[in-house]
Order: sequence, then C-alpha cells, then structure tokens
Amino acid sequence: MDYIDKFYQSYYPGLTIQMLIGAVVLAALVYVLARRHFRKADMSHSGLKAMATMTAALYYYMVLLSTVFTRPKYAKRNYELELFWSYKKAFAGDRGLTIEILLNIILFLPLGFLIAYVMSSMEEKLGRSKYWRVVIPSLILLGAICSAVIEVLQLLLCRGLFEWDDIWDNTLGFVIGICLCYRVNRRGRW
Repeated sequence: MDYIDKFYQSYYPGLTIQMLIGAVVLAALVYVLARRHFRKADMSHSGLKAMATMTAALYYYMVLLSTVFTRPKYAKRNYELELFWSYKKAFAGDRGLTIEILLNIILFLPLGFLIAYVMSSMEEKLGRSKYWRVVIPSLILLGAICSAVIEVLQLLLCRGLFEWDDIWDNTLGFVIGICLCYRVNRRGRW
C-alpha cells in the first residue's frame, strides 16, 4: 500500500476530486458515443472498439494530468529548442536522460496500440495499400499532435520543459504501438 501512495504522490500530487470526476464523465461519454458510432457503422467487434476508444481517451486524459495539470507551476517558461539534445547527453553517459527517453517512448506506446486497434477495420474497407498510404500516416500525425499538445501546454502554463525531443520520443512510442497492434492483428488475435 505504501508503494501505491508513493506512486500517487510522485505522478499525481495535485490530483483533485474534480479531475477524477472528469475522468469518469469522459470515460462514460466517450464509451457511449463510440459504441453508438461503431454499431451504426456496423463494424466487427464494436463493443471492443468502443472500449478501446474509451480507454485511449482516458489514458490520454491521465497522461495530460500527470505531465501538465498536476505538476507544480514554475516562475518562468522553460524550453529546450535544440533537437536531440537529450540523446547527445544520453549517449555521453547520462543514465537519467536515457531512462527519461525510454519512459517517454513507452508513455505513448499504449495510445498508439489502442488507436491503431480502433482504426484496424479501416484496412478492410479501404484496402491494404490505401490504408497504409492514408490511415497510418494520419495516425502517426495524430500521435505527434497529441504529444505537441502536451509540450505546448507545459510551455504556456509554465508546468514543465517544452522540448522537441519529447515530441519525437512520444511519436516514436506511438508508432511502435501501431506496429505492435498491426503484428497482433496479422496473427489473427482478433
């Protein structure tokens, strides 16, 4: 139990009851809307796709809380505009930045997987070639935008460090999630 308390205090020290209520309302609303959409579109696995949509929305909401809204406010805006500065330091032996890079990649992996699963039925409708030319690049752009929203909010609200490296890391994690989803789907798991 002490471990849970430490985790909570480390990642969500400013979490309020309003934020938790917001999570429940968001989850319910997204599930109802997604379920209605998938049923109307007569998609296979509509219940699972609605659950995946809800989980993705809730996951992103929690990521926003932990990376922006529950962080302490700084006196000034912090930013690092040099591209791959963290990689340079990590390769030079900074173990802390190496771990941070890996965590930033892992952070968006579930989101990429879930959204790719939700969109997987589009491959059947569009055909493999068009799906890979249109849908996959759109999904990757979505991952980059989701990450950029976090970074811009951190900059504007003075609640973290804006850096291009985080956008790169998160997008890379999102792409890995898409690839994992594709592999699982190809093996006929759903």
